[in-house]
Amino acid sequence: MDPASPLENAIVVAGLLTQAVGAGVLAVLLQRFHRQLGRGYLREWALAWVAISIAFAGGAWSVLVMSDLPAYHWSRLLTTAAFTIGSFWHAAWLLFGTVAIVRGRPVSRRGGHAILGALAGLGFAATLLW
Repeated sequence: MDPASPLENAIVVAGLLTQAVGAGVLAVLLQRFHRQLGRGYLREWALAWVAISIAFAGGAWSVLVMSDLPAYHWSRLLTTAAFTIGSFWHAAWLLFGTVAIVRGRPVSRRGGHAILGALAGLGFAATLLW
């Protein structure tokens, strides 16, 4: 496989950073709606968008340094783990908010922490196996 050109990498980084900013803006809006309306699921969804924003930023950094650092460098491993875990947590928090709407009460704190911890472990393992 041919290595990507600097222009292609710049386009990918710009796209990921744009998505990170957009997700951050959406997180702020959902948090403001949560404060106004007091709906717990809006807080969960805001956290989901913070998580995916961090994932996109980590992905952008990883692509940016891809040609300069080997895949096993701690910086690339850390940002790849942030991307993977952020993506997993995004899905989890979206589901937590949806469960809160359907059941009328949020996911228990203990259960939520257990799920997020398991997903973080899975994300680290997937990063190291990749």
